[in-house]
Amino acid sequence: MVSNTSAVFDMLTSCTSTLHTKHPVLASLFFGSSAPLKGQLGPLPSTSSLLPGNARVVFVSILLLSIPFVFNYLVIWLFFHVSQWSKKAGKVPPTVPYLVPFLGSTISYLWNPLKFVGSSTYHFGRQNPVNVKLLTSNLYLLQGADNITTLWKHSSVSTATAIHSFCLTHFFGMPKKAVDIYTLDDSGSFHQPYPDSKVKPNNRVDYHTNQSLLRFLGGPGLAPFFERFVTGLSKRLYSLNIEDEWTELPDFLEFFQLEMTPVVIEAVCGPVIMCHNPDFARDFWKYNLWVSALSKGLPRFMIPEAYRIRDKILIDIKQWHAYARTHFDKSKIGPDGDADPYWGSEFIRARQDMFLSMDDFDYDALASSDFGAIWAINTNAILSTFWSNLELFRDPALLSRVRHELKASLDSSPQANLRFDIEKLVKQPLLQSVYAETLRLRVHVYTTRCPERKNLEIKGWSFPRNKIVLVSSTPAHMDENAWNTGRDGSQSLDRFWAERFLVYPDDPYSGPQKKTFASSPHTENSAPAAATKAEEEKRNNNEPQFSLHGMIGSWIPYGGGSRACPGRHFAKRAIMTTCAMMVSMYDVEIVAGEKALQMNPADYGLGVLRPVDKVPFRIRRRNS
Repeated sequence: MVSNTSAVFDMLTSCTSTLHTKHPVLASLFFGSSAPLKGQLGPLPSTSSLLPGNARVVFVSILLLSIPFVFNYLVIWLFFHVSQWSKKAGKVPPTVPYLVPFLGSTISYLWNPLKFVGSSTYHFGRQNPVNVKLLTSNLYLLQGADNITTLWKHSSVSTATAIHSFCLTHFFGMPKKAVDIYTLDDSGSFHQPYPDSKVKPNNRVDYHTNQSLLRFLGGPGLAPFFERFVTGLSKRLYSLNIEDEWTELPDFLEFFQLEMTPVVIEAVCGPVIMCHNPDFARDFWKYNLWVSALSKGLPRFMIPEAYRIRDKILIDIKQWHAYARTHFDKSKIGPDGDADPYWGSEFIRARQDMFLSMDDFDYDALASSDFGAIWAINTNAILSTFWSNLELFRDPALLSRVRHELKASLDSSPQANLRFDIEKLVKQPLLQSVYAETLRLRVHVYTTRCPERKNLEIKGWSFPRNKIVLVSSTPAHMDENAWNTGRDGSQSLDRFWAERFLVYPDDPYSGPQKKTFASSPHTENSAPAAATKAEEEKRNNNEPQFSLHGMIGSWIPYGGGSRACPGRHFAKRAIMTTCAMMVSMYDVEIVAGEKALQMNPADYGLGVLRPVDKVPFRIRRRNS
């Protein structure tokens, strides 16, 4: 018995040592320790010191039962590394090794997705795509700037219906019949549907929703929408009950949530929602705390508060819809041809007609869809605005420079309130760099693609059609092989550096891209792109320019390609305008300590992370 136990023990020690070395997270989940088994238990005891009979039998039984799981892991691990080294074209990304066949990588992924993504996609000094098994599903993680850039070029042949179906079901409670419209839509994202698609024209939900968003957020709807936002925000910030004496407030994030959300909602949806429920903004951000739990598909009995607050918001939206249907007529549309006091915008009015023309799309489904639109337009833009303002007010020197820079974009036309020329504002180099660096550091989002008609071929890898391909912004934004960390490496990627995106004409070490030169700094990495006349004048005056040159696959807060986030134009304008107004109108002192300002990983993959705690601050109105 002792001899057999010793043999089993030695074999399992060898297996588990390999497992702990190559995949400590999974090993610790299975064995309960990150230390190798033999080092943990010490030398095999003598016969006289063995455990009592029953305990010994149990111990050996557990070891024997673990053999299939360890063997499963080692086989997958072997194929994983063979595939990584293979130069065969058209190979499918290998599966990340796991212990339990049914669970796959589910536990380790859910336990720490940030660590899982980083450790699973970087091997042999390069970032490679991998297949991740989550219960019965498979998804593919793609990293590396070259791979990502290639993926963006294939965006037009990808569909967004899978991610829309998931979010509308789990986040926004859309009825299954309506979700099936997304699931069954195989007509493509082009104006002309695929010839073999049987989807009726009115049910082409992917194409119609994408075109609607592009018209509103990147086409003729953007200017009137943004004008309403600026007007509303200016009035709201001016009317704050804050004077030139310091006022202490409990949370800087909540300040932006409660001041910006009503403005955005009214600019998109009109004033009815906020009139019917003045606490809608608070409810919205309470709901936002539960989105991560909802994304895991947890049932109502496990997170009843999440479902309660979601149901309440859906009721508010349906009441708004009912009121607007009763009271709206075309004569109420404003002089800009877009706004009205009931639906709020042409975007929302058009969605009513578009969705209600689709089969099985009822009022409940429409409420879920508009809830999704409200969430998408508000959440990440407002969180980014908070972080940008935080960085500005924490650094007095930076704040002074930005205030000076803003003078060039002040609107000289007579206005009652502070106004900026938006076209000039969004071109201010330092404020742009603050904006871009905030998104690089704070956005931790998944961008999804799903090749619909055929396998997707990227750099020798083949991704099966109708399978989800995920790109995480985190490895891209933290890639030391891509990003400049300063002349002496002091500006690490895990900290905010306001000038990371600035190129100075007399400093070849400046700019966002990593410099590869040794003794001579004159390489193509530091060569500026073709300049406009205004940019040439700045160069002659040694003024910095904002640059994203060479970072197309590394700076990806909005995704990329033809399916990049349609809200990126509004988000940039809203973030920079709010920063400009805040630093011009107010002084702010952040009272919170560094611990409170750490990012909360609970929402990893959903966009901009929030801080782990409240951020108390002091604020006063500027006399100037």
